[in-house]
Amino acid sequence: LREGQHFGDWKIAAEIGAKAANLGAKELLERARSTVVETRVRAATADFHLLQVTQRPTLVFDSEIGDRAVFSGFVRLEPFVATIDSMLDDAAAYAAHKAHFGEPPR
Repeated sequence: LREGQHFGDWKIAAEIGAKAANLGAKELLERARSTVVETRVRAATADFHLLQVTQRPTLVFDSEIGDRAVFSGFVRLEPFVATIDSMLDDAAAYAAHKAHFGEPPR
């Protein structure tokens, strides 16, 4: 419920979203029900299930060097900050190594 309204109903959800975003409810509902949006939502849902997590929120951090951190159900800031700091440090170390020694052999 949101303000006493069942936002699980497409029409009500579109009205709430349209009001919040200053858009037309009819156009928003049409776009929400489009094949493009359905395809995108199904793909995102499939990706979520591949993570094999059971709690929400779930956040995934990927770095340009291939590091990945997955948080599922966390509510404290400190683990996020420590992880992001570590990932940024690792990426900087990789960049410094590359600047001095070039690309790794393949």
